[in-house]
Amino acid sequence: MVEAEATKKDDAVRVTEFFFRNVISRMSVGVALWAYRTAEKITTKRTPYYLTYGLNSILPIEFEVPTYRILCEERLFDEDSQDHRHQQLIKLEEDREQSKEDVAAIQQKENHDKRIRKIDVKDKDLVLLYDNRHIKFPGKLHLRWMGPY
Repeated sequence: MVEAEATKKDDAVRVTEFFFRNVISRMSVGVALWAYRTAEKITTKRTPYYLTYGLNSILPIEFEVPTYRILCEERLFDEDSQDHRHQQLIKLEEDREQSKEDVAAIQQKENHDKRIRKIDVKDKDLVLLYDNRHIKFPGKLHLRWMGPY
């Protein structure tokens, strides 16, 4: 087993190649799992697999060593499993709608941020300083800016 490898340059590409060649391939984790990445995305706060199929992906190791989630799903009987699946589908629709709203909000923020002009502040320019005390206790009529400084 290779634990270290001498390279001229240690950058992310080399580390990823080494990790895939020496760790992932030996642990028999499929290439599809590595390619699709079952991690939650920042914009949707859910995995793409969940948003597509409505279920969380089952990792290959969970077939050999059952997790609590797998054991709970196996114990459900016919009527219970139908009710459970119906609740999952309802929750899936809610999650998809929430994900759409999250993505739309992020796109709206990005469009707004594109239109903001960047202003270079130089030494001895008068600026307003944001008052951080109002972060914890915001009020409608409070002055949020102190200045000029």
